[in-house]
Amino acid sequence: MKSQHTRILFCLACLVLAACGACPAVEQNRQAFLGEQRSEQPDRGHHILVAIPKKLIDKGVDKAFKAMPDVPIKLPGLGNLNRYIKSLKFKPRKLGIDFDRTSAAQIRLDLDAFYGRAKLFSVDLAAVAPVKYNPKTQTATLIIRYDIFKTVTPRLSRGAADNLTKLLRKQLPSLVRAVFPTSKVRRYASKSLNALLKELYPLLRKRMLKPMGELTRFKFHLPDVPIERITMLSTKNTWQLGIRTSLAARGLTPKETKLAANQLRFSLSSDVLAKLGNWAIAKGKIPASYNRRGKPDKKGDFVAGFGWESDRSPLKVKMWSKDTSGRLDASTCLFVQAGATPTVALRGKKMKVGFKNGRIEDVIGPPFIKQALDLMGISRRAFNFSKSIALNQRLRLGTKSFGLTLKEARFTNRALRFDMILDD
Repeated sequence: MKSQHTRILFCLACLVLAACGACPAVEQNRQAFLGEQRSEQPDRGHHILVAIPKKLIDKGVDKAFKAMPDVPIKLPGLGNLNRYIKSLKFKPRKLGIDFDRTSAAQIRLDLDAFYGRAKLFSVDLAAVAPVKYNPKTQTATLIIRYDIFKTVTPRLSRGAADNLTKLLRKQLPSLVRAVFPTSKVRRYASKSLNALLKELYPLLRKRMLKPMGELTRFKFHLPDVPIERITMLSTKNTWQLGIRTSLAARGLTPKETKLAANQLRFSLSSDVLAKLGNWAIAKGKIPASYNRRGKPDKKGDFVAGFGWESDRSPLKVKMWSKDTSGRLDASTCLFVQAGATPTVALRGKKMKVGFKNGRIEDVIGPPFIKQALDLMGISRRAFNFSKSIALNQRLRLGTKSFGLTLKEARFTNRALRFDMILDD
């Protein structure tokens, strides 16, 4: 009996010594984790992408573009060549927008210059439009009217002079062409384009832009995340809002995708999902303290954190011991990390979060959680928080306002993706 008591006491002593010896390692681990949350990522990209069918937005833009009159503009500075050359016609090609949350939007209107059916060159008009942000409702409104293009510098596309030179030579009668070699015609073309740029904008503004009135209007309910910048990106089939946060996380690259006319896709970087969970804990949006079973507990002995790594169990859930003031408890210093591959599925109107390949990956101090799933349950709150961010939106385009209904949720390589139906 005495020897048995001795072995028990010896084991307990070993655990205490292991715990004490673990304190510096646990503290170092915790500080390294906090440092990672602040460190800059080389590929921040777009942390959130919201893809909207182009037809929804383009209806308003196309309506404005169609209102632009077909006004011929004579090329200046051609001298004796002027009698042989007809007028140019300008047609709008693309509207581009780049804006942050609270200040101003950079607007770019691209116009193509045509001679008959031949496109000669493009002209870019750049302007700044104010973004109205309401912090109470967390909405940003952007109205693009013709009169925002007040002080702009038109820019010609590359090769404009060469294209115009070829056109001018082609339009000249053969007898006249012999008198005007290519080098001479190019001088005329360059002179004409320089003169055109000086007087083009006043002409476009008065005769073409003004009849368009309001080109389009956007109103977005922004996600409750630390937004740093929003960029509107145009692809073949979609307009995409690229949202970058202040979180030190890897982002996404917009890819061409096809959506139904009433479909919207909300993509959240997997790395941002983890960093967003840590941000939500710091802001009190999800529980910060947990007990030994990984359950929320204000008096719990542990703090939690999330990570994302590129391996077979990419989602990491971490727990560190703490005292009542939130510092690490020097008497029982413990750290445990579990990893798993998350899975999401829609069951009716509810999103079901699951995990596979779950295992305890790292322990500092005496082990106290044997089942990875006990610890992975903490991460469900991060998923639910992300779901609420995606669904708690309304989109206003022009005079129409849309709500959202979740249709599908899934993980793809680097993102958690929600497909939603736009409700009128």
